[in-house]
Amino acid sequence: MSQENTPSTNTSTGPVIAVFCGASSGISPAHLSAARSLANAMHAISATLIYGAGTTGIMGEIARTLVSLSGPQSVHGIIPRSLLGKERPAESGGKDEQTFGLKTIVKGMHERKALMGQKVRDGGPGSGFVALSGG
Repeated sequence: MSQENTPSTNTSTGPVIAVFCGASSGISPAHLSAARSLANAMHAISATLIYGAGTTGIMGEIARTLVSLSGPQSVHGIIPRSLLGKERPAESGGKDEQTFGLKTIVKGMHERKALMGQKVRDGGPGSGFVALSGG
């Protein structure tokens, strides 16, 4: 399910965590392991993930892991239209939302970052930003 230019619609009172990470897997297995560990920690506190909507590398790993633990409603990817063509097809048999959560398509990078920030501000206590290295 893709939406365009959606205003902030987070109705969750739980924490919302925006994660900045890469679409590559990094040079060490520790990078993907860190993504899985963060997803497990987010699941434990019923947090929602806001991320760049990638399906590969560290981005794909954290999203896929959290969806498997908490369901697709726990993940919201935000991607600029210009990056859609660079995104590899999902390995999910065409079921992106069931594997990677909700996806919102925005006009550009500025709008992406602004919407990610708004989602975090609308989140409950414990909301914030995390940057993962390696991608």
